[in-house]
Amino acid sequence: MNIEEIIDNKYPTIDENEPISKVISKMKKKDGIILLKDGNYSGVLNKRDISRAKINPNTKAKTFSQNVAKINPKETIENTAGLMLESDSYILPVFRKNKLLGAITAKDLLHKAAEGEFGLEPINTYITKPVIKISSEEPVSKAIRIFNEEDISRLPVHDNERIHGIVTIDHTLSSFVRPAHRQGGSGQYDDTSKYGAYMADKKENLDLPVKGLMSETISMMKPDENVRNIVKTMFEKDYRGVLIGRDETLNGLEGIVTKRDLLEPLATSIIKEPMVIQFSGKLDKITDFDKQWTKDVIRSKFEKYLDYLDNAFIYVRLKRHTEQSKGKHIIFCNMRLSSPRGMFVARDEGWGYIDAINKATEAIEKQLEKKKRW
Repeated sequence: MNIEEIIDNKYPTIDENEPISKVISKMKKKDGIILLKDGNYSGVLNKRDISRAKINPNTKAKTFSQNVAKINPKETIENTAGLMLESDSYILPVFRKNKLLGAITAKDLLHKAAEGEFGLEPINTYITKPVIKISSEEPVSKAIRIFNEEDISRLPVHDNERIHGIVTIDHTLSSFVRPAHRQGGSGQYDDTSKYGAYMADKKENLDLPVKGLMSETISMMKPDENVRNIVKTMFEKDYRGVLIGRDETLNGLEGIVTKRDLLEPLATSIIKEPMVIQFSGKLDKITDFDKQWTKDVIRSKFEKYLDYLDNAFIYVRLKRHTEQSKGKHIIFCNMRLSSPRGMFVARDEGWGYIDAINKATEAIEKQLEKKKRW
């Protein structure tokens, strides 16, 4: 099945020299936007790349431009899912020869895939757990820090052992990246003379509790739901993630499922091997990253467990932090091993990707050894 019939020919575009404030307004509920230079494609801007609080609204969009995979209309859904993961982008431009036809989005891709057998799979197989949460009294600055450090886009908000809402990157973008407006201003983005202090520069705003920013509408679905129903809820309500649990208590919350959680198994669904390894993240930003060598290292660590696991799907997400020492950046690694024996998850970081990978694999090995002893 290819992507031709789900290409969005009217996906929003904007000139790369426009300010971020105008980009945010035009993106609305999209995951990103296509950038143009002199009317021609120049790159993609992803919403989560501008989630940091201290961004001047007049910063040009091209500052955050990203080179992602370009795909053709005959590409398969499964390969497109893999390219989204490896490009770290939920939107990819579609070209026929040198002509930009539009874009393919993760939402449309998952909606189409869920119409088939993939949609009948139990969602409990793919959820992320444990869930990273935040207290309703914690400051907004902490939520933003967690978004950046953990590479996630939403946080359940709890109080007195119950889930009361959810705070997302969208909330921080709409409230903190735009500048505050002075009394009497026109409210237009290009009316820069009327702007007051940037919201992101006002410390008191970042110190506000997240309960003042969160959405109190919670979408909690049962662990026995299938992928099709989850994707349908995401599609109809324009959610990027859905909480999975028995009830709205902390003890009842079992996990969260996001677009990334569903793209990963979709990307590997046509690979018939006992061990499949899928990478995601901005891999081109990681110095000297060797994908094949890293696959071989991970495979060598877990091959001895294949008789026990039966099969293993290993998803590795890498993110480079700005801190560095002796030429090496801190690399964050989120590794998940999914198998008939269960899901094993490790998050760790190290100086360089090799250190981070080794720490994550060692953590999962300890989990496997413990599970085997049971």
